[in-house]
Amino acid sequence: MRLRSLWFVLALVVFETGCLDKVQSPWVGSDNFSVRVDYDASPSSMIEAGKYVRVDSAGIEECLLLEKGSGTKKVTIKLVWYEGRPATFDDVIADLDSRGMRPATISELLALVAQYPDANARYDLLALGSTGTSYGHPAVPIVWGGWQDKRRLTLWELYEDPLDGFAYLAVRKESAVR
Repeated sequence: MRLRSLWFVLALVVFETGCLDKVQSPWVGSDNFSVRVDYDASPSSMIEAGKYVRVDSAGIEECLLLEKGSGTKKVTIKLVWYEGRPATFDDVIADLDSRGMRPATISELLALVAQYPDANARYDLLALGSTGTSYGHPAVPIVWGGWQDKRRLTLWELYEDPLDGFAYLAVRKESAVR
């Protein structure tokens, strides 16, 4: 009974002092996918291959048109997720950088989903390496909604906080877009 009371007091102190908000979330997992990316594919063909039920096409095509890659390349895409949520998207990018990785681009996101239809079964997938605009705000591509029959491709506005349930797509820096 005494141990139980001690845990309750500890939990109350953590809650009351806000310690949980100040803890940086550690990288707790990742999955690797080998993906062939065609950086020259048309935006419509890349989107069609993913079989989405809803697409924010204007913002997504803007991201694709801004991308400067060319040719076809095989890359390993790592889905990285965190315990809790990272403080900011900049924290995620800094963490990836410290591990020799860069955020994946929209072409890499679309290729992943087309070749691995259930890649977003556990997590919503964010590609922080491409930026567009949504209602005048900077935004990044996200595939969300779980299984293939509910999959949506849209933009997540960067002023919004990262949420639990996001997986960030990352690629080794030597796999830079040409």
